[in-house]
Amino acid sequence: TLLSRPSYMHDGGLFFDDDGKAYVFYGSGRLAQLKDDLSDVDPQGLNVDLTRWTRTPEETALLEGSHAVKRGDYYYLLMISMAWGEPGRIRREVCYRAKNLAGPYERKVILEVPFESWGGLGQGDIVQRQGKWYAMIFQDRGGVGRVPCAMPVRWVDDWPMLGDVNEK
Repeated sequence: TLLSRPSYMHDGGLFFDDDGKAYVFYGSGRLAQLKDDLSDVDPQGLNVDLTRWTRTPEETALLEGSHAVKRGDYYYLLMISMAWGEPGRIRREVCYRAKNLAGPYERKVILEVPFESWGGLGQGDIVQRQGKWYAMIFQDRGGVGRVPCAMPVRWVDDWPMLGDVNEK
């Protein structure tokens, strides 16, 4: 028996497209199509470096926690973004969307609030249940760990905005 180890994909998020093909978004914007048996990257499949993301100057850390979802004509990729080591840094959830899985993608901050002085929220996904959309993301509370937080999602101009109408 030959043992193999699949490719390493930092903080990967699994995504199944409408045609049943499986992909992993990982790192700070890489996309790899998997083999049909999900055992590794398909060397003949779609493998794209999407790391040409538009960032603001204070975004100095990795974009992590890639989670993808498709709604209507768009693919949405949600990731956490922040400035590491900056005083008063706050986590934010950013969303990239495109009409083609391989891009080009456009960017929007979809949540950026301090939330009980713990430095914001980020890294998670959105889901639809009984016709309504919700976000499940976490807040890092140091020694307490990563606290899960659920909130409503509002769709504004085809962007998933997290929180209520008052951005709470």
